[in-house]
Amino acid sequence: MRYFQRQALEPIIQAELDVKTSKNWGKLTEDQREEIVEKLMASQKSLCGYCECRISEKENAYHVEHFIERHDDDTKIFEYNNMLLSCQGNTIPVIKPTTPEDVLEKKRNISCGHGKEKYRHKRVEIDYSMLLNPTNENVSALFSYENGIVEPSKKCTPIEEEQVKYTIQRLNLDA
Repeated sequence: MRYFQRQALEPIIQAELDVKTSKNWGKLTEDQREEIVEKLMASQKSLCGYCECRISEKENAYHVEHFIERHDDDTKIFEYNNMLLSCQGNTIPVIKPTTPEDVLEKKRNISCGHGKEKYRHKRVEIDYSMLLNPTNENVSALFSYENGIVEPSKKCTPIEEEQVKYTIQRLNLDA
């Protein structure tokens, strides 16, 4: 997981988001959506905020992710600092699984934003004090990527090591 610093939204768009009273994400205008995606895409250098896979605006292979889920805190629905782009988190080409094995394989490979959803974790709520946010400056140094394996870096304190392990598990980053 790499740290990224968000580019600011255009002041008019930010002002519109600041005064939104609806709790419905669908109430964004097309201009607001385009601005959010454009700035996040540039900020994240077209990479998923969690697994760093390349995402493409043309292929629609991403979604606007709310780090703190909308159902966990509906006051953050339009908070730009709570948004990032996430890949669809499914590298398995099986679109509609037809066998029980396909279903299991597809579920095993759901990662990133879709992977953190509580129904994928026996309905256990997200512990946001343990889940690492890619917008925290020190997050990159906490992960090690060697031989295709994601794990805590040797620089981690014991608490950070537990946070990295939780994040890897919750986001299914080792899928």
